[in-house]
Amino acid sequence: MDSEHDNNQPERDNNRCKGMTRTGRPCRAAATEGGLCFFHSNPDKAAELGRIGGTKNRYTFVSGDRPPLAIESVKEVQTTLTRLIDEVYSSKLSPKTAAGLAALLNLQWRVIRSTDLERRISRLEQARAQSQNSCSSPAAAVESSTHSAAVRHDGFDDESVPENGGFDSSS
Repeated sequence: MDSEHDNNQPERDNNRCKGMTRTGRPCRAAATEGGLCFFHSNPDKAAELGRIGGTKNRYTFVSGDRPPLAIESVKEVQTTLTRLIDEVYSSKLSPKTAAGLAALLNLQWRVIRSTDLERRISRLEQARAQSQNSCSSPAAAVESSTHSAAVRHDGFDDESVPENGGFDSSS
C-alpha cells in the first residue's frame, strides 16, 4: 500500500500550481491547464474577491422604520431577549449579532437592578430622616415612641427596657 502512495506522489506534484507563495514556498493549490492555480493565473482576482467578501461581512444599519428601543425595566429586558431568541430561531438575526446584543441586554439588566436598588435605599433614607425630624416635637415624640416599639430590632419593646438601658449605674 505504501508503494501505491509513493507512485502517486509525482503525479500529485504535476497537478499542483507552479507558482510561489509570498513566503517563498511552492503553492499547494491545484493547477489549471496553464500550470498555475486560479489565483496565480489571475492575480487581481484575489484582491477583488477579498473586497467583495469584506462588503458582505460589514454591518448594515437598520433603516429608520424601527422604533428606538426603550429598555427601562426588567420586564422590557425579558421581552427584548425573547424577541431576539425568536429572531435567531427564525433566521432573521445571526447568532453572532444576537450574542452581542445579549451582552448589552445583560449590562442593561444590571444597570436597571442597581438603579432600582439605589432608588429604594434613597426612599428608605428619606423616610428615616422624616421620622427622626418628626421626633423633635413633643407630640411627635409620643407618636414616635409608640411607633418605634414596632420598629425596634433588639427584641424589646419600649416598656420592658429600663431607663438606664439595663445597666446598673450605682457602681
